[in-house]
Amino acid sequence: MKLSSANLVVEALRKNEVPFIGVLPDGWLFEAYQLVCEDPYFKVVQVTHEGEGVSICAGAWAGGLRSAMMMENSGLRAAAEALGRLYCYPVLLLMSYRGDFGDSAHFGRPIGTDHRADSGRARNSLRGCSQRRGDRKVHPGSGQDFGHSTWTSGSFVYRGNHPMKRIDCLKILAPMIQNELVVVTLGVTKHEWEMINPRDGNCYLSGMGGTTPFGFGLALALPHRKVVVLDSDGSFLFGLNHLATLAVHKPQNLSVFIFDNECYESVGGSPSQTARGVDLAAMARGAGIENAITVRELDEFRDAAQKGVKENGLRFTVVKIEPWIAEVPARYYHLLEERNRFARYVEQTENISVLRPSKIPRRDPSKWKPTK
Repeated sequence: MKLSSANLVVEALRKNEVPFIGVLPDGWLFEAYQLVCEDPYFKVVQVTHEGEGVSICAGAWAGGLRSAMMMENSGLRAAAEALGRLYCYPVLLLMSYRGDFGDSAHFGRPIGTDHRADSGRARNSLRGCSQRRGDRKVHPGSGQDFGHSTWTSGSFVYRGNHPMKRIDCLKILAPMIQNELVVVTLGVTKHEWEMINPRDGNCYLSGMGGTTPFGFGLALALPHRKVVVLDSDGSFLFGLNHLATLAVHKPQNLSVFIFDNECYESVGGSPSQTARGVDLAAMARGAGIENAITVRELDEFRDAAQKGVKENGLRFTVVKIEPWIAEVPARYYHLLEERNRFARYVEQTENISVLRPSKIPRRDPSKWKPTK
């Protein structure tokens, strides 16, 4: 990018009040990236993945900061999940254009093999998958209580015996929440928390891997406000790369709780990787998050929750729970409705504008002239 073009981009961002910039470094946008980093007007967050960046920018928007994500155009594929799940959160995408005629970069040209003519191989592959599926053992514990053992590729995995249930932990946490902003992952966690502590300060999301990055962006936009994230092992495993971003920035007003039941609970109890020994708290500490712990008893959770909600500092708490679903009333969720409700709560409690009206001026209807 020419420096003159980069200056135009930065000038347009300032003019339109877009101070929050997520960036995955790209050679074509290097000049613009350098300019926003040098300008104190911008809050720049270098991310590790385009989908992570979109989720962070969406969270910043919910906190009142217009945001933009700088990336190469191939990153649009990587960001597709986040864009689809957060479709109603406005995020400006600034992408380099690659892959046109004359592009000398090998990664800017089509790659791969065309298998359209090899239909026989495809049929044989599908037939093999069907046969293997027929031999698979069915997990007998689907429903309310998932038990401790489950199938995985013909073998069994033994889950640890965790005495806590998520619903009991949430009942302990709820009285501690006053004016804190709570970002909640999809699935049963959302329904249980809504039943226990219904409030406009809850932000409900519907995508795997985007909950903690969204809460991180919200915390950066409102550094004086405590943000509590209620995530799950299945969702967080979708975006482990975010541990690096968290560790680098260490927002002092963010507390993350990962409710780890070691399975994909809502879809029948298939084991997650944490059932096979993956330690999320150890990974967080390895990334550089000092206050990363695992709790297995209610008293331990009560102490961790008290510190996470009331004390400053980035905290990452893995909560080992039993695979169990409480009886909760059904509730209809619509992402746009949830977004507007939460945004208005932020507006009222922070005295800021989030849902800004359009700046496009109205045209004078008296000056309309018919075309010939």
